[in-house]
Amino acid sequence: MIKKHTDFYDFSRVTKNVNLVDSEGVKKFKPHEIICFTINIPDKGVQKFVSLKADKIKFFHEIISGKISLYKTYSLHSYDGSLAIIPVALKENKLVYLNVANRKQRISNLLKENPVLLEKWKATTFNAWAGSWFDTTEIEEYFREYNKSYAN
Repeated sequence: MIKKHTDFYDFSRVTKNVNLVDSEGVKKFKPHEIICFTINIPDKGVQKFVSLKADKIKFFHEIISGKISLYKTYSLHSYDGSLAIIPVALKENKLVYLNVANRKQRISNLLKENPVLLEKWKATTFNAWAGSWFDTTEIEEYFREYNKSYAN
């Protein structure tokens, strides 16, 4: 069962494998065995989970797909069982984890081919430690704008 927290869902149960039930019973799939699956959440719509060539150990929750893709992965902290939501970018088949102290610099490195957008990003007062660590709204805006500039 996927639990709903205040403003996000606990998808940690589908990070390492997913169970599908059909007339023959329960079938368990790991990331290296399937490309993707979706979950329909009534108030959030269809949520897509994908396996990536860069990491076949876990499924990634797809937020944005493009030249720079944004995903989230979920796990439970071993010391207290609390949920950890980890934002991850993918560019040129390289994963960049964004749950670190130097997140702003890592994002700058991802945006470097677009000088205008890079300067705009550098001028922001983005603080990874302020607000919700799990909130990627601002990052999503930059990645969408970056991808749009390469859409043609």
